[in-house]
Amino acid sequence: MSTSTTHRQAFRRASAWYKFVALSCFGAGGWVLWQNVELSRLGLRADGWVDANIWPIAIGIAALESAVSIFLTQPENWDDIWANLEGMGGSGEKMPTSVKIALSAFCLLMLLAMCVGAYAFDFYSTHEGLYPGGLISFKTALFTLCYNFGSELLAFFGFQCLRMSKFAERGEIQERSILEPQNRYGRQMLRHRVDMADQRAQFDIQKEREAWARSQGFRAER
Repeated sequence: MSTSTTHRQAFRRASAWYKFVALSCFGAGGWVLWQNVELSRLGLRADGWVDANIWPIAIGIAALESAVSIFLTQPENWDDIWANLEGMGGSGEKMPTSVKIALSAFCLLMLLAMCVGAYAFDFYSTHEGLYPGGLISFKTALFTLCYNFGSELLAFFGFQCLRMSKFAERGEIQERSILEPQNRYGRQMLRHRVDMADQRAQFDIQKEREAWARSQGFRAER
């Protein structure tokens, strides 16, 4: 284990703490997601929707938002989309570059519009549930967005903390594999040297006693 690996442990938390924070994020994220659905239900009911239509759309939008955030934050998905767009017109007569650009822009705009539409629907329905009949201000928009994006942010960082717990645990094991043998060796050597010091002290004490006894005998003879 290199010295740099040991030094990286200086600012890390215990792996158990990472796991606790990760599980807390997952639990809080689920609660925020459910509350977001409840607020959307309140907002849609205040807007005149009937209950039969509220449940499916409120749950569906929440699930769609989660799916959208997962899709958009996966780089490999964008690689696949770009590869498919570049490959348009690959068989037969080659498609003109201008047409490929136009089709690519149209597909991306359609995807973006659907994503924005889902989040906009959730934003307005959640805002209406939080502030019935209220105007949208910076403060109310910020509080509403906490519900719209809170569950995804908590899920994202919760998973990152769970990953970091594995790195931290690996570092702890590597560090213990060096420090614990050294500490065990040091404790054994400490006991050995203390015992040796006791024996030397007893030996020196005995020598002093014998020397003192000889000196006392010599004086008695005189």
